[in-house]
Amino acid sequence: MIFSENFQTQIQPLANVYVDGKEKNLVVIRRFEIENKAKIPRNLNDLKKLIDKFRAFEFHHKIFPLGHTLEGLWYWFKISKKSKKVFAWPIDYKSSSWEPMFIMHRNDPYSPEYMPTRVRDQQALVYELCRAGYHFFLVSRLFNVHKGIKESVTNLDAAVRHHQTKLRSKVFNTFVNEMSEKYPDTEVTCGKFVM
Repeated sequence: MIFSENFQTQIQPLANVYVDGKEKNLVVIRRFEIENKAKIPRNLNDLKKLIDKFRAFEFHHKIFPLGHTLEGLWYWFKISKKSKKVFAWPIDYKSSSWEPMFIMHRNDPYSPEYMPTRVRDQQALVYELCRAGYHFFLVSRLFNVHKGIKESVTNLDAAVRHHQTKLRSKVFNTFVNEMSEKYPDTEVTCGKFVM
């Protein structure tokens, strides 16, 4: 993944405000993928040009849009161009399939150790953060991108997923029960966890 130019110097002041270890906030970063032959965009204008030419897309838009698409892409471009200063605004939690890229505090909850890789591990973390009352803030202007548009699951992905699926039902029940015990009042807000 390649980040937009000056990502670190621009995100740090914002992250220091939102992700301070006191408030339950997460800073969400947009992710994109581009055609292999396209030049990696490092700024908003170059990214927009590639999107307009259908050479850049939201991350994993062909294989798992439910997990990666962030609503309001055109609004994000429009509002990001209005100010050179990076800012953020609240966005809603989407569903238990959602796995955005975000910045969190080192003291925030981590993914459950028992959750198998490729079987809702990242979604389980995001779901728990929702259940724990965290708020999601989308960052203007900044993004990351990688070369290659993933059009199907790789053999390795499929093999890992198949291997880990054996643990699925046991882990699912453990996780759902744990969420109900730790956060009994937030299921309505975040919905049910689906495996």
